[in-house]
Amino acid sequence: SGNAIGAIENAAFAKLTNLTDLDLSNNKISRLGKNTFQALNSLEWLSLNGNELAGKLEKNIFNQVRKLRYLDLSNNKLTSLDRQDFSELTALETLKLAYNLMTTMPRSIFSRNAKLFQLDLSFNKLDDIDTYLFKSTRFLKDLNVSGNQIKEITKNTFSPTTRIRRINMSQNMLQSLAPETFKSLEWLEYIDLSHNQIVNISTDAFSKIYQVEIDLSHNKLTRILYWAFREVSNMTKLDLSHNLLDDGVSLLAFDQTDCTQLDLSYNQLQDLSKFPISNLTGLRELDLRFNQITELNKKSFSEKRPMYELHTIDASHNNISQITGNILERLRSIRYLNISHNSLRRLTSSAFGNSPTLLELDLSHNNLVEIVSGTLVNLISMKNLNLTYNRLKKMIPIPVALNYIHLEHNEIGQLSKAAFPQLNSLLELHLDHNRLTNIEDGTFATLLALHTLSMAHNNLSVVPLQALKDLTSLQNLRLTGNNIQRLQRRAFGSLPIVFNLWLDHNNITSVADHAFDGMLQLLSLNLSFNNLLELPPEAFAGLVSLRQLDLSNNQLNRFENKTRSAMEDLLSLEVANLSNNKLSLVTPRTFLNSPYIPYRLTRLDLSNNLIGILVNHFSVGLKKVEWLSLRNNIINEIQPATLNSMSQLKHLDLSYNKLRLIKEGTFAGELNELTSLLLNNNKLTTIQQPRELDRLQSLAQLDLSHNRLEIIFTELYRWLRRGIVVDLTNNNLECNCRQLPFVAWVDNFRSRNHSYSMILGEQNQLQRQQQQQRNDRLTRNSLTPKLLPQYIHAAQAIANLNCARPDSISGRSIMQMLELVGSASLAQQQQPTSLSGSVSLQSSASSINDLNCDKDDLDEADLLKRLKAPIQYQGAEPYLTA
Repeated sequence: SGNAIGAIENAAFAKLTNLTDLDLSNNKISRLGKNTFQALNSLEWLSLNGNELAGKLEKNIFNQVRKLRYLDLSNNKLTSLDRQDFSELTALETLKLAYNLMTTMPRSIFSRNAKLFQLDLSFNKLDDIDTYLFKSTRFLKDLNVSGNQIKEITKNTFSPTTRIRRINMSQNMLQSLAPETFKSLEWLEYIDLSHNQIVNISTDAFSKIYQVEIDLSHNKLTRILYWAFREVSNMTKLDLSHNLLDDGVSLLAFDQTDCTQLDLSYNQLQDLSKFPISNLTGLRELDLRFNQITELNKKSFSEKRPMYELHTIDASHNNISQITGNILERLRSIRYLNISHNSLRRLTSSAFGNSPTLLELDLSHNNLVEIVSGTLVNLISMKNLNLTYNRLKKMIPIPVALNYIHLEHNEIGQLSKAAFPQLNSLLELHLDHNRLTNIEDGTFATLLALHTLSMAHNNLSVVPLQALKDLTSLQNLRLTGNNIQRLQRRAFGSLPIVFNLWLDHNNITSVADHAFDGMLQLLSLNLSFNNLLELPPEAFAGLVSLRQLDLSNNQLNRFENKTRSAMEDLLSLEVANLSNNKLSLVTPRTFLNSPYIPYRLTRLDLSNNLIGILVNHFSVGLKKVEWLSLRNNIINEIQPATLNSMSQLKHLDLSYNKLRLIKEGTFAGELNELTSLLLNNNKLTTIQQPRELDRLQSLAQLDLSHNRLEIIFTELYRWLRRGIVVDLTNNNLECNCRQLPFVAWVDNFRSRNHSYSMILGEQNQLQRQQQQQRNDRLTRNSLTPKLLPQYIHAAQAIANLNCARPDSISGRSIMQMLELVGSASLAQQQQPTSLSGSVSLQSSASSINDLNCDKDDLDEADLLKRLKAPIQYQGAEPYLTA
């Protein structure tokens, strides 16, 4: 498969008598000879999918492959078939003819294919299915005729296929379903009639079918006549979504029918009492989303008889403005009810009655301003209540068994003691985005099991200490986005098992000593986005278990006084985010270090501060730090040996600073674990001792981009050989003779690494033509094509070398030198052979007076010698980023 074979001659496979599988798919075969498959007597599997077979098949082409069980002719250009094309394939089980151009199928074409169980005729241009098409295919199980132009299914079309399991007729042009279209197909499991133009379903269109799923979605259904689904027992799913159903459904449409799942979403239903849902006594799931229902009442789901199986109803995204008459009274097993995204304003006590089975109720995204007392309290088994995005102004009485309540995005202004009477089962209370200003003392006293309390984005100005003191089971407390300005001593009282506390996005300006005293198990504290100017030395006293601290986006300029640091009590701290503050100096007391205390800090973010220098005591207390970011400070100096003691450091980000020089000794310590070093976007002009980077044995990424480097270090080759990813883009690297060894290495690497073109990026057509012209010129001038132009191109693409800039010594650019070398070689070609070498070099020397630009041993002869013999390296090839 996947070649460009255009034709196969007769007897091409004559000697392959034992061949069982032949895949000729995705070629360009347009013709098959009459005896193409001659002698393939053992062939069982043949694919001609994705070729260019057009018109008709050669007569008797498959007569020699009578053992064939699988045949795929899909994705060709066949327009018709003869009645005898498959007559000799008596063992055929699977036939695929999809994506051709056939308009008709010969009558009884499959009369001798008695074993056929899978037939795919999808995406042709068939406009009809002959009544006799499936004659003798009584074992057919899977039929796909989707994507055709079939307008009608005649009676008894599928009668011969008594064992069929799946019928796919989607994406056709069917307009109606006549009586007995699908009758007595006892083995049928799935019928797909979606994406047609069916307007009505006649009486007995579906009859005597068992445990079938029927998809009638995306049609134009307006009418379903009586007994349309007569004796369709245990229907697993009936999908009537995306139609035009309103009141054109007969009350007897589902008589003598059972259905487990009914999808009526995206229709035009207005009054559910006119739809015969109650006839489906075995119904379990009902989808009513995106209709035009305006009211729910006692008759909506069942007028007289109880519904014993129905457990899930989704009536969201309608226009329901009223619920009356105990809609759950006859729903004996209801568990999940969704009435979100409607227009409810008020709920009365008669809306839901006292259903003992309802577990989850979603009333979110309505306009509720009032829920009368007693409306919900009688739902004694309810576990989850969602009232988000309403207009409630006060707390409502809720069921005693409730575990989770969501009241976000309402207008609740205060909470009183009577708000939560005896709710021993409540686990989570969400009151975010309300208007809370006051919470009475003892409000949460009855919430003995509450583990999550979220009151983010309200108007609280103080921590409601007296309201919180009784929450002995609380684990998560969120007070984000309030107006809290000060944290006093023991601001949260005694909350012994609170693990996570969010105080971000407030207006906190001061934190008292021992503010968090009593929170012995606190693991995570978020104080970001406040207005903290300083922290007292004992602000975090008692937080012996704290692992994560976020103080980012404040105005902090220090953490310590002359004797003590606020960090001193954080014995278990692992992650600290101090970014976006005004820290200017890290002192020996900022992060304390004691030989008797095993400090655990492993991740530290000091980015976006005002640190100007890293002095040699910077790393005190940071011996175990693995990830350190100093990005976007104003660091202009790193004193030698500053980082020596950070033996666990793996990632160091010094980007976006003011560094001009990396001094000797900066990386001379035991940084054996460092894998990523980011020095980009500084003002580096040189690294005094590049050899120091050789000591970083684990280094895998070195970013020197966006600096002012002008030369390439000799040590770069060693770094690259070690496999280090080096980024030198956007520097001021000059293209002169001193860079030629590097340029030669780059080109040599490119020539041996096929993936290199992916690093450079694809050249456009013009660039490829220009490159080819340069290569041709060099070839004509008797110079090897692997010369300076390629090196120059590689260097420019990778290292951003400016090869058009004049060399500082010779006064000529490398591009100008290239032209002179080319002209000298042309002169060489015009001289007698015996003198060609000396004349060429003399001519070249006279034209390029100062090619020896380094004034060392690199004359033009040495240059050409080096270019013709690129530098060789041992070991793995390095990877160089663009």
